[in-house]
Amino acid sequence: MCTFDFLNFPSLPTSPYVVGVLVTKDDGDIVCEWLHHNLRHFDALIVVDGSEEPLTRAVYSGVPNIIYTHEDEHQHLLVNRTDSEMRWVGQLIANERFGSSGYWIHICHTDEFLYHSPRKVFRAADKAGVDGIGWFALHVIPHTSEYDRYLRDSVAPVARTLRHYFYMAKTERGAFVESRSFKNSPSQVYSRRWAEVIPDSVQKVWQKHPAYIHYKLWNLTLSAYSSDGMHKHHWNKVDPTVWKVLDEAARAKKGANATFNRGTGIRWQVSELADFFKAEWPHCCKYKENSIYDGKIEPALDHFGGSFVDRDFGFVIIP
Repeated sequence: MCTFDFLNFPSLPTSPYVVGVLVTKDDGDIVCEWLHHNLRHFDALIVVDGSEEPLTRAVYSGVPNIIYTHEDEHQHLLVNRTDSEMRWVGQLIANERFGSSGYWIHICHTDEFLYHSPRKVFRAADKAGVDGIGWFALHVIPHTSEYDRYLRDSVAPVARTLRHYFYMAKTERGAFVESRSFKNSPSQVYSRRWAEVIPDSVQKVWQKHPAYIHYKLWNLTLSAYSSDGMHKHHWNKVDPTVWKVLDEAARAKKGANATFNRGTGIRWQVSELADFFKAEWPHCCKYKENSIYDGKIEPALDHFGGSFVDRDFGFVIIP
């Protein structure tokens, strides 16, 4: 169970109002660490849980600004149980609780730790007249230099153990961008296609990018992955006919042997613990750079500066 020392929320500006939608499934120990670093960025956090173990519900229960639901409660709405359907469910709940306009929604994953304050970013975004935001995802995988530290303390918080983040170049466009935030309105409607993170109806996506630290690989348990590095439990309820359609689309685009990139994982072979730790990103030529996170990100990748980082309760490295 999580223990929190921050449930007496500080007095913060609540403009604009910020709602998080967290889609989660059997995410384990990182949940508590994620809540510790991220929860207070949100006026409300809607959790759409697909976990098969009851422990996850217990973790979220009793936390003041969390609205919890399990995906099985919405079977009458779900056609294929795609990721975008789960986000759509979260938006429906937000619309019921808070109305359908006047606030921002941020799509959360438990392996993504916010660096910039979403509220401060959204306030600036409102002034810029945009309704969608892509975030720099600074991808973390276990580095070979961290292997001995992990062996000494395998249960330490992720932020203490894994510090190397990978990106393309030390330029203002040098990191991978993932859509994560949108200004909610009646016109923001999910089409519910696969991998629709924010609604396709977003009209104007900002060219400035806040950042988060993305732990692509934090669960170093061999049994959680197939031999080729795919997570065994994520998206395992998706109807096989959906995969068939997606595979056909991939073959039409990339060739006869192509398949759709299923679920989550690391996509390199693992047979022993040391295989998780890499000095370079395997099978990926675009991630040419890596840096050690020490509380600040590379200046070229920081479009907003230190005033947009909430040092009191944002993501700060654990020594």
